[in-house]
Amino acid sequence: MIPEDWLDTLAMRFTRRGVGVAVVAALDGETGSRLHGQVHSLGPPPTENTLFEIGDLTQIFTSILLALMVGRERLAFDQPVSSIVPELEGLPNWITPMRLATHTAGLPRVPAEIARRSALNMTNPYADFGIDDLLAWASRFRPKRPPAQGTVTYSIVGMGLLGYVLEEINRKRLNQLFAEEICQPLALADTGYRVEDDGEARLATPHDGRGRTTELWTYGALAGAGGLISSPADITKLLSALIDAGDRDDELAKAITETLQIRRQPQQAEGEGGGLGWSIVRAGNPPAFVFSHIGRTRGSQAFMMAAPQPKLAAAVLANTGPRARDTLSPPLKQMVRTFAMAWAEVPER
Repeated sequence: MIPEDWLDTLAMRFTRRGVGVAVVAALDGETGSRLHGQVHSLGPPPTENTLFEIGDLTQIFTSILLALMVGRERLAFDQPVSSIVPELEGLPNWITPMRLATHTAGLPRVPAEIARRSALNMTNPYADFGIDDLLAWASRFRPKRPPAQGTVTYSIVGMGLLGYVLEEINRKRLNQLFAEEICQPLALADTGYRVEDDGEARLATPHDGRGRTTELWTYGALAGAGGLISSPADITKLLSALIDAGDRDDELAKAITETLQIRRQPQQAEGEGGGLGWSIVRAGNPPAFVFSHIGRTRGSQAFMMAAPQPKLAAAVLANTGPRARDTLSPPLKQMVRTFAMAWAEVPER
């Protein structure tokens, strides 16, 4: 039985007027959820079919897709992207799919032109950055030297670039690739880049940190880094797939397992390591590796945590953007700590 008290604790940071919060979890064949608040002011509470934007959690899907393509020998983890896509031939040889997926390629968080735009308008900062803009940026990016070994620079443009590479080798857009390769096999009915007409009524209206309604973010050419919309029901299925992947032998399970490999070891007890699309910390009692990711837009936040060894995973979806206090007390660290308490509370199976 999944303890409801720690699910409620995970939700607590976001529970306030006009905000909907969904907490879902999977534990070795079981699933559970807790739903709080409202999908919009004076609106109904969220359900397992409510649609939330999940921001940078999209990178988990991009990383799984990368592992699938490597498994099919369409490309290699350590292959320079300049040798995969002709339009990227000017990029340095150290920029590989592995480095892009682990944020160790030395790329900036966003191109300078996006940084200038977002400083003036955070409503939807990536929407107008198209493929031509991405290729123009790549043609100008000429660093003098590779980043030092183990240096991590979280890069939206890097994951966007990885998404573009995957599109080019498949000659399909990411929304189609995600649908065919991940969503359909896992029966994720509500996960995609667009809210269809019949989904508008189910959408959890995004709110900024001050409680004002705002719009969904779209990512243009950086779709590999963000932009997906999903539901608690779908995320629950993904959590189950994450912790059950080691027990299955199908192609998708092998790809998921590949993403849950430690590519960069945590240097100390509280240190942070890395996997494909994941940050990794060692936590809990007994200690285990926790794979985590956070997705933030102006009006939504999403958190995902998975511990393959205790076979426990959880996610939090909320239609509220970050508040100023979050910079002083990062919610992901608090959530990982709460999450790591869970396997001490779960009866031995």
